[in-house]
Amino acid sequence: MTEAEILPHLTEWHQAMIDSDAAIAWYLEPLKLAPDSPLYESIWNLQSAMTKAVSKLVDDQDEWLAWYRFDNDMGKAGREAMIGGKYRKVRTLKQLARVIVESNK
Repeated sequence: MTEAEILPHLTEWHQAMIDSDAAIAWYLEPLKLAPDSPLYESIWNLQSAMTKAVSKLVDDQDEWLAWYRFDNDMGKAGREAMIGGKYRKVRTLKQLARVIVESNK
């Protein structure tokens, strides 16, 4: 897949993660739910399943989506990855798409 073909899938995945994280945050305080509650676990399981499915769809062989989500805080941390033979910060989904394509070469 090309970066352009990957990007719409990453965009949809990203929005789903943001929306579900917002839902978790909204329920946390008023319901006083523990992080290991069945509601949280079911949302996290769905997030994990979606991440794995999108990874397969975009041929993410090196688990870059998981890295982007957790280690790079959805791009906010600006961590570096090898892109085109150089280390570059990965802050956007477009950059993430490029990392996936480059890592598959």
